Amino acid sequence: KKNKWQEKGWPQLVFAIGKATNDEMLLSEELCNKWISLFGDSNAVGKGAALTCLAFIFASEYRFAELEKVLTQAQAVNKFAKQDFAFGWLYVAKLQQALASGKMSWARQLITQARTDSGAQIMETAFTSKMLDALELESNYELCRLDTSEEKFSEILEFIANHGVTDVFFSVCRVVSAWRLGRNDLNGSIEILEWAKAHAAEKNLPRLEVMSQIEIYQRLLFQGVTYINTLQAFEDRKIFSGPHSAPLKARLLLVQSLALSRDQNFHLAAHRALLAIQQARKISAGQLEVRGLLYLAGAQAGGGTLKKAQHNIAYALEMAKQLQCFQTVLDEIRLIKRLIPTSCEVFAAVNLDQAIGAFSLPQMVEIRKSAENKAGDFLTLKQVSILKLVKEGCSNKQIATKMYVTEDAIKWHMRKIFTILNVKSRTQAISEAERQGVI
Repeated sequence: KKNKWQEKGWPQLVFAIGKATNDEMLLSEELCNKWISLFGDSNAVGKGAALTCLAFIFASEYRFAELEKVLTQAQAVNKFAKQDFAFGWLYVAKLQQALASGKMSWARQLITQARTDSGAQIMETAFTSKMLDALELESNYELCRLDTSEEKFSEILEFIANHGVTDVFFSVCRVVSAWRLGRNDLNGSIEILEWAKAHAAEKNLPRLEVMSQIEIYQRLLFQGVTYINTLQAFEDRKIFSGPHSAPLKARLLLVQSLALSRDQNFHLAAHRALLAIQQARKISAGQLEVRGLLYLAGAQAGGGTLKKAQHNIAYALEMAKQLQCFQTVLDEIRLIKRLIPTSCEVFAAVNLDQAIGAFSLPQMVEIRKSAENKAGDFLTLKQVSILKLVKEGCSNKQIATKMYVTEDAIKWHMRKIFTILNVKSRTQAISEAERQGVI
C-alpha cells in the first residue's frame, strides 16, 4: 500500500541508488547514509541494498579500506534479511576492486567463485550473468585469454550501452580499443572510444567522457598529434577535483608523459611519469603504476639514463608478474618503442617471456602478517624481489647492485621482511615466504 511504501522509505532509496547509477557518487553516498539513519532499523532489505550501493561507490572511487568495512556489514545485513540476490552484486563490487587494483589473478578467482556460488544467484538472470561477462573481459585480456569473436564483443557492447555504469562501460571499451590497436586497426580503436565519449555526453557522465578522451589522445599520438596544450587545459575541469580525481589524474599524467617523450622533452616526461606513479600508489592502482614505470623507463632511455631505465623496467615487469597484467606490459612496450625510437635498445634487451614467467600464474604477493603482529602490513613487490634474490644466495651487496639501490636500503627492507613474516633470519624468511606462497 502507498503509505506502507512511504513508511519504509522505498522511494528515497530508489532515488539514492539511481544517483550512483548516474555516476553522481557524492550525492548518492550522502543519500544512502541518510536513508540508513532514517529507515535502516525498520527496513533490513532496504538497508542491505543501501550498503551494497555504498560498496559500489567505494570500489569506483578506489576507497578500498572503506569498501572492506562496508562489505562486511552488507554481507551480514543481507544474510539476516535473506536477500541472497544481493550477494551477487557484492561479488561484482569486489570484482571492480580487483580490476581497479590491477590484480587479475584475484579477479579470476572472484569470477569463478561468483559463477559457482549458488547462494549468490548471480547466474540466475541474464542481466547479472552479462554484467559478469562484461567485467570478465578485462581480466581475460590481461591474461591473454580473450574471446575475440566479434559476436561476443557485440553482445557485451550492446549490454553495456543499455545497462553499463561508468566503470564497467569504460573497462569494456578500453579493452576492445586496445585489442583493435594490437591488430593495427587504429581507426577501429579510436572509433570505439569515440562511441564511449558520445554515450557519456548523451547520458551526462563526465567521468566516462574524460577517460575516453584521454585514451583517444593516446591513440592520436600514433598519427603525430600531441595536443599537449589541450592535455594541460584538461586539468582545469571540475571532475579533476572530486573523489575520482586520483585515477583520472594518473591517466592524464601518463598520456602527458608519453606526448612529451614523443616530442623529445624527456626530462619533463619523466617528471610526469613519476607524478602518475605517485597518484597510482596513493590509490593502490597497480596496473596504472606498471604503465607509469614503463613510461618513466621510456623517458629515461630516451634521455640516455639507461641504468635507471633498466631498473624501472625490471621493477615494472616484476610488478606485472605479481598482478598478472601481462597484456598491459606487451601493449605499453610496443607503444613506447614506436613513439620513442631511442628506447628500443633498452627494451629489446628484455626477454619478456623469461622476465614475467612466460605468462605463468603465480600466487598474489600480498600476505598479511601473523596474527600476533600488527594487522594490515604487506610485503611490497620490491621486498618479494629481494626475497627471491636471497633465495638464490645473493648477499645484501649483490642484491643492492642488481636492484640499483644502496646496501643500507636492502638492509632496511630485510628488517621489514623479518617483521612482517615474524622471523629472525634469512633462512626462516625464505622458509616462511615459501610456505605462504610468496616465492
